[in-house]
Amino acid sequence: MTERRDNVSHAPDAIEGPNDGAHAEDTSPGFFSLENLGVAQVQVVGGTLNGFSIGFVAVYILLYEVATNCSLFKTTEACKAVGSYGCEWKDTEVCSWKKECDSDSDGVNPCESLIGYSSLYSGIFASAMIVGSMVGSIIAGKCITMFGLKKSFIIVGVMSVVASALNHISVATNEFWVLCAGRVLMGIGLGVVCVICPMYVNENAHPKLSKVDGVLFQVFITFGIMLAAMLGLILDKTVNYDNDPDMAGRFHGFCAVSSVLSVAMFLVGMFLRESTATFSQDDDGKADGGMDPNEYGWGQMLWPLFMGAVTAGTLQLTGINAVMNYAPKITENLGMD
Repeated sequence: MTERRDNVSHAPDAIEGPNDGAHAEDTSPGFFSLENLGVAQVQVVGGTLNGFSIGFVAVYILLYEVATNCSLFKTTEACKAVGSYGCEWKDTEVCSWKKECDSDSDGVNPCESLIGYSSLYSGIFASAMIVGSMVGSIIAGKCITMFGLKKSFIIVGVMSVVASALNHISVATNEFWVLCAGRVLMGIGLGVVCVICPMYVNENAHPKLSKVDGVLFQVFITFGIMLAAMLGLILDKTVNYDNDPDMAGRFHGFCAVSSVLSVAMFLVGMFLRESTATFSQDDDGKADGGMDPNEYGWGQMLWPLFMGAVTAGTLQLTGINAVMNYAPKITENLGMD
């Protein structure tokens, strides 16, 4: 009988463990709770802005090709509407180019060189944000140490708003180099975003939700690319070649999405909760409640750094950026409309 009592007395202990775990699990915030959404919002806004900026190039180049292909516009009204893109209505009752076409061109259309950007300009435009992102990712660590994550979000928001404003100025003035300057500035901001968004989630997300919150950045990058592509499809297929095509309005409308996301990034920074982890800035080591930036030596960080570089390099060597930037031209050369 004593043996039985011992067995029974151990039964509650066996049951208590799982109950305690379940109770602890129940106290964690839900995915759609305000606590978790306050953390995940950086992934949503930062990822969407990053993705939209990646998809921006292909759509902008496509719309510019439409705006500068004067032969597409069939009426005087439509032709005059794209006069700022080098078109004019001729006495022959056709819309043509103000500049003389290249009569020595080997192509089917002697005016082909006047349509869209040249290969050199397209390359500069496509690489502008990439160069900026490289700079931004390099300075991100110093930026976080100096200003902290919250202020870094605000700084990125301001940079993105200025970059978006340059896009609108470029549309209004048809100045290519202003557009490129905006892309470089946006790239610098996004280079920082790719560091601070995952870092903020890693430091502040509940352990139960950290993995789910962590993948949101890549999910919304993909969403941003899809959003840009869908808008490009709509803007391209709804051009009215017989009346006012309002190409400038289409450019401004497309750039406005980037502007809205940039303002959202700034607002996220303004109202974001301070990170639970901070970095000390003194030379003596760790400050009160802060993390020591000198905790690990270069030797200890070499392997993680190598793995990060190889992973990112492998992703780029797949050619994803080239495909995204030149997707319309690639499909056109394959005979796909």
